[in-house]
Amino acid sequence: MSDSKELLEATVKGLQEKCEQLTNDLQAKRRELENINKPKISQSTYEMVEECIFDNMQGALEGLSENNYDLELELSGMELGVYGIDFHDTNNVSEYIMEQVNAKFNVVEDEEEETTTTDNS
Repeated sequence: MSDSKELLEATVKGLQEKCEQLTNDLQAKRRELENINKPKISQSTYEMVEECIFDNMQGALEGLSENNYDLELELSGMELGVYGIDFHDTNNVSEYIMEQVNAKFNVVEDEEEETTTTDNS
């Protein structure tokens, strides 16, 4: 009886490990599938976009008046911290940052759109 219990426990453990490995493999393949249809961007281009966003975030936020956001502060003992910040009009921030990004890039139509436009002419 003891031998069959140990064998069964070993089988269960082996199947659990295999199940975990298959789950990890499935997640990896799902990520790979999600990435297949994403547009490609070079590392240098990505860094330029990142720089535009980070460098211009402060300028975009400075353009907000006090009426455009709610700031929630929290006092804990002798420490004052920001509990939350809610923006009422994020379009101005987004537009400001996108203007900076657009200034760095020459945006062209996607190949598929160009082909469709050419075919319909």
